[in-house]
Amino acid sequence: MDNSLYFRERASALKPLFAELMQSVAGYTNYDLRPFCIQWGRSYPTDENTGIMFYGRATNGWITTETDVDKLFDPAFDDRIFARDDQMQWVYDCTGTDNKYNSNRSAFWRIIRQVARGFYPSGEELLHVCWSNVCKIAPDGANPDNYLYYDQLPACQRIMQKEIEIFSPKHVVLLTGKGWAHDFLFFLNDSKEYQPIASYTWGSRYCVKVYKIGEVFFYLTEHPQGKDESTHAAALIRAISDNM
Repeated sequence: MDNSLYFRERASALKPLFAELMQSVAGYTNYDLRPFCIQWGRSYPTDENTGIMFYGRATNGWITTETDVDKLFDPAFDDRIFARDDQMQWVYDCTGTDNKYNSNRSAFWRIIRQVARGFYPSGEELLHVCWSNVCKIAPDGANPDNYLYYDQLPACQRIMQKEIEIFSPKHVVLLTGKGWAHDFLFFLNDSKEYQPIASYTWGSRYCVKVYKIGEVFFYLTEHPQGKDESTHAAALIRAISDNM
């Protein structure tokens, strides 16, 4: 199943929210800011409340510094961020030493692939999931500082809400740590406090905390860099499996 057209039409609803986002960071003229838009695999399920989405914090470099939203969503613009031809496939394509970026050397992508292989065929697991970041704007090669984080936060909260509405996952894995996820979970829970319904310990001192907001299960865990990946992936697979 190739869902490209189905989700491209639905996800075009993100464009006006990205216009708000770009306006919120218009004053950052001295920053090399890189906008990012959600990527989905061509086999991500179209049935409601069934898929798995992964969220990171922000990109460590991305395609363009373009700020014109019409261009960023224009299928004829090579450096667009929306509905790229190679979305998710690029992670497989960037696994060799000949590439400027080698995804095999990324703990973030290794964890996502391990978890996705728990539910989808190895070698095409990424084509069945979605990937986004809580922050959609980041400086090239760095995470947003506090100023940039809070200036873009309202727009990013609404974008995340819309992403979940459009792609209708059952499971959302937040590889961010609580400090990056709290503002978003609080917003998604109608600005109310939220409590975990389960917890899965991994490594020597970490855990996956599970929250349910509406019909969606959220799995909040640490960014995988520098941590034990086998126990991390196993805990996430176990947590998701328990809520299938």
